[in-house]
Amino acid sequence: MKKMMVVLLVLSLLVGSSTVLAQSAETAVVELNWADVETVVKEEGWEGEFYVLDEVALKFFVPEVFLEVELDDEMREEGYIAYFATEDESAQFGVQYIETDFKELSEYVAALKDLGVKDAEEGLINGLPVVTYTNPDNEDVACVSLITEKGYVLEFAISPITDETFAPVAMVITASIQEEE
Repeated sequence: MKKMMVVLLVLSLLVGSSTVLAQSAETAVVELNWADVETVVKEEGWEGEFYVLDEVALKFFVPEVFLEVELDDEMREEGYIAYFATEDESAQFGVQYIETDFKELSEYVAALKDLGVKDAEEGLINGLPVVTYTNPDNEDVACVSLITEKGYVLEFAISPITDETFAPVAMVITASIQEEE
């Protein structure tokens, strides 16, 4: 329990002190970097491995508590290219890859706002431009989305974000999204 509290504290400090890059006088972008989180993950002895999304040449860290779920036809039709859940299914995250007409993050943010999303914000994760938001239909689901050069949306949906013991895990997964070397 003590280790979890340390991780929570360090991650909250990292999030609170993330680099803010001025884009203009009106906006700022929060940047999150794996290098800042990786040290904590190693020091705390978190086990897991990186999972590579071949479709988009990205990778992300999957803590060992998650098992890869085999995608069925319905999940594939919904655009899922990867899905993970804990053994008891109390926490999960999925990755969807959906064809769209969006070429810019700002277009996606505007579309999200039209759908009722109130907290969509642009940011950077490991140098990748992203949009983060809470699912308006289920506020326990956090989403991180990227727009690919082909106009697809790559979206990570992670839950439950309101669970204090899972929040640091969600942060680690989010902070690990990066280009595959």
